[in-house]
Amino acid sequence: MKDADQAVRELPLTTEGEERVLSAVDAVHTTRLKAIVAVHGWPTVAQVGHDGADAAWLLAQHADKDPAFQRSVAEAMEPLVAPGQVKASNYAYLWDRTHEPQRYGTQGRCVDKGRWEARAVEAPEKLEQRRAQMGLTPMADYQAMVSKHCEQFGR
Repeated sequence: MKDADQAVRELPLTTEGEERVLSAVDAVHTTRLKAIVAVHGWPTVAQVGHDGADAAWLLAQHADKDPAFQRSVAEAMEPLVAPGQVKASNYAYLWDRTHEPQRYGTQGRCVDKGRWEARAVEAPEKLEQRRAQMGLTPMADYQAMVSKHCEQFGR
C-alpha cells in the first residue's frame, strides 16, 4: 500500500482525473488501514517493524477525507512514542495535521513561489523545544527545506 500511495503522489495532479485517482487510492487505503487497526490495534514497531510502522503512519497521514480516523490514530500513537513503538516525528506530523493550532509546526502552505508558511502554532515561544523532543529539525531549517519544495513545484 505504501508503494501505491507514493506512486500516485508522483503524478503531476494537474487534471481532475489525476486528483480523482489520488482520492480513490487514499479511500481504499484508509478503509484497509481502518480494518487492520480494528483487528490488531495501531501497528507498532514490535508488530510490523520500523518500515511497517512508518508505512501505516503514511497512510493515516494521507487519510485527509477521514479526519476523525486521523485523530483516533494520533490518540492511539501518543502512548507509543515514549517506548519507541512509533516514531515521535510521525506522531508530531499527524498531531499537527489534525489539530488547530498545531503543536510542532509541521503543517503549512506555499504562500508565494518559493516561500512556505506554517499554520498557526500554539505557544510559539516553546516551538523549538517541542520540535527537538520529537526529533524534528529546527523550524528555520524545516521552513527552508519545504520552501524549496514550493519553489520546485511553482507553488
